[in-house]
Amino acid sequence: MDWNVVWAGQRLSPPYWQTAPHAPTGHVAAAQAIRNVNPALRIGIVHQIRLFDPATPAARDVAVAATWDYLFNMIMLHALRTGRGLPL
Repeated sequence: MDWNVVWAGQRLSPPYWQTAPHAPTGHVAAAQAIRNVNPALRIGIVHQIRLFDPATPAARDVAVAATWDYLFNMIMLHALRTGRGLPL
């Protein structure tokens, strides 16, 4: 994977890629901490599920769409369900 991805005109710096995998685990820990203080509080998620359709049926486009789906959607949902992050 090219870690110098340009997204919305911005180059993602290495610190982003070093910290992003830890965000889901941090969110899970925060929810657990809140529940420890007051188990009656309702805690939910606000996570947009983004569709990443391949631009064409070409294998490369399908792989890119699947990679972004994994990075944007699956890592967070897995962490919320299990309390553990997924590897990048």
